[in-house]
Amino acid sequence: MIRIFQLAVLATVAVVLGGCNLFSPTNYEDCAAQAAKDSHGNDGLRILVNQCSIDFPARRQPDGTFVYYDLQSQTNYEVKGPKPSSDEWKWIEGERQKQITQKEAAKQAQSQSYADSIEKGNKALQLVKVISAVVTCQSPNYCGRKQVTATIQNGSDSTITQIGVGWVISATKIECAPSMQLSDRSTVNIQPGGKAVLSWETLDGPERIGSLCFQVLSARAQ
Repeated sequence: MIRIFQLAVLATVAVVLGGCNLFSPTNYEDCAAQAAKDSHGNDGLRILVNQCSIDFPARRQPDGTFVYYDLQSQTNYEVKGPKPSSDEWKWIEGERQKQITQKEAAKQAQSQSYADSIEKGNKALQLVKVISAVVTCQSPNYCGRKQVTATIQNGSDSTITQIGVGWVISATKIECAPSMQLSDRSTVNIQPGGKAVLSWETLDGPERIGSLCFQVLSARAQ
């Protein structure tokens, strides 16, 4: 009986000591290094390293400090150790919410700025005048490739930054339609009261030029 009892005690001690690592890692880097030694195969290594990431969210830097990378806000936060404290988690969450609020505010401001630009452009469009518009052939022998040139005047009190234009090139004289499809959209900088000469290359229309219908269809202003 005494012999059996001694064997049982030894077995119990062996199990306890076998399941207890006296040199447990204290940070992610040591944990990952230990995982590389203990794992058998890539699958096992991935499981162990993933557990290291859960146990030690922060990463040790060369200068000895620890940084936690927050995937949601894509921001690094310096913390005091390999495991952020409860106060540090609260601070990270607060900073994350600040960033979300700032991004939403910036998005709304950008959206509002775009809407204001469109509104100004619609008002400016009513005061944009096409002073002249001509179409010319780029080759004396072949008029497949053409150049449309227009002089545009900004009669509004806003700077026009973009215009959309449409044109129809015909072999015979035609009347310009009230509505026309967009042919091109160009970035411009036409100051209030100013003029701009703009040119576009096109393959539109027949080889023989008869007439050109040209319109400014849209405008964006600031």
